[in-house]
Amino acid sequence: MPLSIDLKRERRLLRRAGRLRNKSIRIELILWIIPALLVVFAGVLIASTQRQTNYADWYQHWITAFIGITLAFLISFFPVEKIKSYLIPIYLITTIGLLSVNFFGTLALGSQRWLNIGGFYIQPSEFAKLTVIFALGSLLERKNIRRPYDLISPLCVILIPWILVFIQPDLGTSLVFGAILLGMLYWAGMPIEWVLLILSGLVTACLSGIFPWAL
Repeated sequence: MPLSIDLKRERRLLRRAGRLRNKSIRIELILWIIPALLVVFAGVLIASTQRQTNYADWYQHWITAFIGITLAFLISFFPVEKIKSYLIPIYLITTIGLLSVNFFGTLALGSQRWLNIGGFYIQPSEFAKLTVIFALGSLLERKNIRRPYDLISPLCVILIPWILVFIQPDLGTSLVFGAILLGMLYWAGMPIEWVLLILSGLVTACLSGIFPWAL
């Protein structure tokens, strides 16, 4: 009797593992297909806007996306745990890249955000997003955010990249850093009341600019 019970339990666990595996595969397919479709659609839109102009560089969007997808596919085989041992060098290289934009970056539309390397324009702030996610993840897995004092180390991690991006100026990416920080702090145990308190200032600022009478 105990043997049959163990067999039934093992079968249930195997079926459950199979369902979880199938669900994981479906999620991975969605994560690959949706960005690929967005890239194709964006390339078509860019091409349509350049139809009446004397130049056409819309294809660079697809080339860059193909390189990025290929790199993402190759990186997916690299164990995330091994990245932890390289986090400090990665963080330093990212900071140097952001600093170099201020000295050697390409100026366009009043902002200095790109580096011209071999004819390709690279935006270090995009790499900084990944670096910040890895760095915060490595830090927050070892601590819970329960007291205001616990916010000091996460803020120190994100402060330098945020300042370097903000002074480019790149307000959009600096806001993304804020969203990344809030999201990861919440999943690290920060009370939802703290999140609402922080976001209330942003809501008030938006209201004051759009509907002053709403204040």
